Amino acid sequence: MRMSPLYLRFFVLKRPTFSAVLCILVGVCTFTACSSRPKPIYIDTSTPTDGSSASNTSSSDESDSAFRDKVSQGGTSPSSESIEIPYREQGGVKYVKVEVNGMGVEMIFDTGASNTLISMAEARYLYEKGQLTADDILGKSSNRVASGDIVQNTVVRLREVVIGGRLRCENVIATVSDNVGAPLLLGNEVLNRAAAFTIDNERKVVRFMLRS
Repeated sequence: MRMSPLYLRFFVLKRPTFSAVLCILVGVCTFTACSSRPKPIYIDTSTPTDGSSASNTSSSDESDSAFRDKVSQGGTSPSSESIEIPYREQGGVKYVKVEVNGMGVEMIFDTGASNTLISMAEARYLYEKGQLTADDILGKSSNRVASGDIVQNTVVRLREVVIGGRLRCENVIATVSDNVGAPLLLGNEVLNRAAAFTIDNERKVVRFMLRS
């Protein structure tokens, strides 16, 4: 039995093409992969009151060992839960992936820095995208640089900082350097929010102990 030309055209139009099927499969796989991504674990929303005020003078002369002792002996004991964050090392400097108000960057894991530091370039980008507003600008602070000089920098509130896609901190007080090429530092203002942490140099991970 021969099909009429009209029926043949209807059949061809109704038959899905390979390209269409492939696009559907890719879309389903992509959606599934995104859905299975682990959600960040919230660790703290409070704004620290020690050394984070815009009127305080901060320094970066605290040693790594002294900082680890201070964190380990904090007022809140570590829980049994821990999170591992991978890092990249270059020239003896450890870099971790961080999302600042949704902006993905690499920051230096700096236990010697009192505050978290971003450059004017990142601050300007966040402001233009509406992720940093006038209400988030808290004022000025005096900071001691490596040369010993005191410089004035702008202090802002970062609504959300996510470390390695796993640890989420809210209301992070950060310093904005006027130097657009300044390194991005993940300092003690954020690191102090964990009960403790250890660095595994062989596996290239930082293990954060969460507060109970």
